[in-house]
Amino acid sequence: MALHVDLGFLRRICKGDHARMAEFIRAYLTTAPRLYEDLTEAAQRGDAKALSAATHDLRPQVHYMGAHRLAELLETIDQQARLEPPVLRIDLVDLALPIGGALSVELHEVLEGSVRP
Repeated sequence: MALHVDLGFLRRICKGDHARMAEFIRAYLTTAPRLYEDLTEAAQRGDAKALSAATHDLRPQVHYMGAHRLAELLETIDQQARLEPPVLRIDLVDLALPIGGALSVELHEVLEGSVRP
């Protein structure tokens, strides 16, 4: 299977229903680009509150898609952004964005049937 996707959790919550899994994947693929854009813009502005909000919105979806490393990065970014004073982990955002891109490619492959869910 792919490097960033482990659909075991999604398979369990969907009780193995591939059509339902595909719905979740399509929902992720529809909403994720905006969320990654929000993450990027918040990092560029140095806006800790917006960075925390973006990671908070993205993290559950990433978790459902089984992208464990990406979920860990987002968790750390969020935790650090919530500190007083906030710590902006732009280095981790820079690591997370390509993983998010690879995740989307892999999920498209799952939907196209070239990778089995």
